[in-house]
Amino acid sequence: MTSTPVTLVRPFPHPVELRRRIWYLDAAETRVFASRHALLVSAVLLWLVTLPRIDLDDMSGLGLLSVMPWTGYASLIVLTVSFFIGVHQGRAVFEMAVHLAILILILHATPALLSGTVRYSWAWKHIGIVDFIQRNGIVDPDIGVLDVYHNWPSAFGMAAFLTELAGFGSAASFAAWAPAVFNGLFVAALVSIFWSLTSNRRIVWTATWFFLITNWVGQDYFSPQAFTFFLYLVTIGILLRWFSKRPPVVVLSWAERFRLRVLRGAQVLRLILREGRVVGTETAIISHSDQEASTSLEDAAKSDDARGRLLATTLRGQRQTRLMFGIILVILAAIITSHPLTPMMMIVGLSGLVMVGVGAARMLPIVVAALTAVWMLTGASSFVTRQFEAVTEVTGLVTSNISATFLDLSSAAVSQVVIAWMGRSLVAAVVVLAAFGIIRWIRGGVFDLRPLVLLIAPLLMVVGGSYDGEAVFRVYLFALPFATFLGAHAFYPERAGGSSTRTAAAAIGVGLVLMTGFLFAYFGKEDQYTFSLDEVRAAESIYAGAPDGTLLIEGSPNYPSKFVFYERFVYVPISREPQTNRARILADPVGVLEEWMANRDYPESYLIITESQKAESDALGIMPAGSLDAIEAALLASPRFEAVFHTDNASVFRLADTKEGS
Repeated sequence: MTSTPVTLVRPFPHPVELRRRIWYLDAAETRVFASRHALLVSAVLLWLVTLPRIDLDDMSGLGLLSVMPWTGYASLIVLTVSFFIGVHQGRAVFEMAVHLAILILILHATPALLSGTVRYSWAWKHIGIVDFIQRNGIVDPDIGVLDVYHNWPSAFGMAAFLTELAGFGSAASFAAWAPAVFNGLFVAALVSIFWSLTSNRRIVWTATWFFLITNWVGQDYFSPQAFTFFLYLVTIGILLRWFSKRPPVVVLSWAERFRLRVLRGAQVLRLILREGRVVGTETAIISHSDQEASTSLEDAAKSDDARGRLLATTLRGQRQTRLMFGIILVILAAIITSHPLTPMMMIVGLSGLVMVGVGAARMLPIVVAALTAVWMLTGASSFVTRQFEAVTEVTGLVTSNISATFLDLSSAAVSQVVIAWMGRSLVAAVVVLAAFGIIRWIRGGVFDLRPLVLLIAPLLMVVGGSYDGEAVFRVYLFALPFATFLGAHAFYPERAGGSSTRTAAAAIGVGLVLMTGFLFAYFGKEDQYTFSLDEVRAAESIYAGAPDGTLLIEGSPNYPSKFVFYERFVYVPISREPQTNRARILADPVGVLEEWMANRDYPESYLIITESQKAESDALGIMPAGSLDAIEAALLASPRFEAVFHTDNASVFRLADTKEGS
């Protein structure tokens, strides 16, 4: 008896056949590929065409928008349409992730590709802290200049370690890519959080996309805030996934929910506050009797809660839970020693979560508060002691803390007024969208207090202080993930099974409106935030060999500054001087500045004026338009000053009788 051989593995195709499969698609395969990915490929090609056509030297008061070709806007429109079509069709995770990755590259890698330098002046100062640690191996909490970073140094210490590990001489080698990297990390953390809050994939992807196109406040650059915000999101994700009690599902009809609201409102409210969520459908599982209804509700809650605890114990076990708790403690230690504000946000956020169901981590807010207090009394004690009076003066002054965030637009350029109002309008749009989402959320019979608590908790930051005029920005940053999550419910209710074409069209329309606001708010000041190589070289010419105690007069602090040997200088920004001093300089720039720079208390004295300084001063109306141009022209024409560095983008001056080789 013969048996037919069974082929378990397909034979490897002939090389000719393999090449045909790789390089050629039949007509059906081509149509499928084109129909699913044509828009995505078109968006990428449009952006690749756009990049070489952008000349940053031609930017006006509207920043990057003023030099963006139409193909750049078309790319973002096509990408938005492609993404929401994918959401509507329920496409695979990989396809949606590719859309998000391309959006991040377009929005956050473009500045690095175009300028070749690090964006935003504070990023250069953070590079200087890393440089200090690389050179000295320690920090100096009493240094006096940028001392807050020396009191919360962990993020900088990690950056210094990675810089050395990669063989770079400076963090400037990679800091330009920080916005793209951090936004990628934000997205990864947010997707995890959103999946812990819902099983509706349309909500997850829509909320994530909305976050990327509404996060305009500029806290994603090379900074401790970006690092700790990511760790904050990771912590919240772990808590929601591993430590949050499974909210009981109580199924009620509309009529029975109304009856209970009227007759047993207090009992239902008490149950919601304790358990965190009530879900309603058309099917009722409770009796029409008031007493039986109340009993059924509590029995269902107790039964579901018991099953949830048993399931968590069975699947994860105490060992895994303890491991995750240990990971949280390590993350919290990094946050507490890296940034002074994020731990406060952790405390209020965790406290809210404990109140609505994170029962396995009830001591965590106390642990965070204790660790924060310990660090402030030890590692950051010198800074806390010096700043205690200033902090207590503004604590509780909500109105003044909010107003300190907003620029005085009375003297600002028209372009800056437009940009400021676009940013404010974007915030208002997010609030309205979240409110509408909450209404549809509740009307759909779903009420989960966890995202609502995490949305509201950041408001307490305004009570604590103005945070150098950034209080509202920080509130917005920490509330935004949960505002966009709730806002996504405006299009895709929690328990809805499908999505209509009308819903997809509405999501596309809202997405394009939000994208417009983002482009103005985020890129509208690009002429102030982007620095030329000449500006970097001008600063390097000063920092290279200046002795300790050197006087450095700046047109404004808005340029690549303090990124190396920054502790050697005494900084005097003209734009931050009292009005009387600024008036004196403008009246007689050569005489006043010669007097300042001839002061024998300083071994050397320099003055630097750059294009980015001029852009900031003119746009914000700090000084009359053209003031820094006039000062620069006067010094170039004066024999009493020597230009040790001069290009169209930057000038560095010292007194003509300064010793050679200084």
